[in-house]
Amino acid sequence: MKTNTIFNTLIRVSFIAVTVFFAACSSDDGIKFTPGQDGFFIVNEGGFGNGNASLSFYDKTSASVTNNLFESTTGKPLGDQAQSMTVYNDFGYIVVQNSAKIEVISTDDYSLVATISEGLPSPRYFLGINASKGYVSDWGADGSTGTIKVIDLTTNTVTKTISTGSGTNQLVLVGNHVFAANSGGWSNDNSVVVIDADTDEIIETITVGDNPSTLVVDEDNDVWTTGTGQTVYNTDWSVNTEESTPAFLAKIDHEDFEVTLKIDAPSVGMGPAGLKVDSNGSTLVFKYDGSIFSTDTETVSSTDDFTKIIETDFIYGLSIDASENHIILGISPDYTNPGSIKRYDITGSFIDEHTVGIGPNGIAY
Repeated sequence: MKTNTIFNTLIRVSFIAVTVFFAACSSDDGIKFTPGQDGFFIVNEGGFGNGNASLSFYDKTSASVTNNLFESTTGKPLGDQAQSMTVYNDFGYIVVQNSAKIEVISTDDYSLVATISEGLPSPRYFLGINASKGYVSDWGADGSTGTIKVIDLTTNTVTKTISTGSGTNQLVLVGNHVFAANSGGWSNDNSVVVIDADTDEIIETITVGDNPSTLVVDEDNDVWTTGTGQTVYNTDWSVNTEESTPAFLAKIDHEDFEVTLKIDAPSVGMGPAGLKVDSNGSTLVFKYDGSIFSTDTETVSSTDDFTKIIETDFIYGLSIDASENHIILGISPDYTNPGSIKRYDITGSFIDEHTVGIGPNGIAY
């Protein structure tokens, strides 16, 4: 997953913080699976530059995974670096960043409906607005000129571009307002922009902290974000602590567009990252200091309120299956061999593990 932190790793030998979405189901027996109710898709990012992204599906009835769903159904490979997937109005929108496209599949039979490739140099996340319109965040050809592409869902074409910031990443919809996190991409940013989904115009730019990447909405419709901060290195590759900034967790009031809480990590490079929220909208789950932590949205005020709930190796993706309130971890020991998903209940109790594709980074249903 080419997040700002991975780019910082490649460019500045920084830490890795990742985010999410997952894939696919078997229809060999003619039975239609309902995403969420009967299972969830798993997105396997693949090794960057290798063109081996894939889609899997976890079937809740059989407690088993079907792999390589997209290729076996459509007869073509998914592409290079599957970043995310969103299910919206019975269609699955699979965003394949390094292949500069979105593959649209039917959730009825997993057949290919359309490929959107014009006007998407570096797409990241899809958000459905209404039956005829969707938004896609995009990093631009230079990896930092962030935009949101407006998609006509009736023709599956890009109709408009909204300039947003650097490395525009995750999107959430609250009422008719879209919040978009500018993660910095190849550069840096510190803002979340708010867009009127009726007019496609930016109505507010909120300064939150360096390189915000993930967004979730709580039970009160307020928006939470995590940012990776910025790690600055000296010429000898030691960390310049004076110029570096820590990762953070922040809360944005959805009506006033003001930051009402900001918690900085105690040291550079710790997290939090990969933010998710439980099905009740009251518990935040995120990666922090190499493990999975949670906290309550109503009472959190400092890192002392973070509770470690899962400790395991090679965590790459983090998601919540809201239909059962389960935590789904994507486990990726490397980027050449198959990874796995691990399922836990919301308290962190282990349920099971299944082999999937390379680099599992999230789920969709």
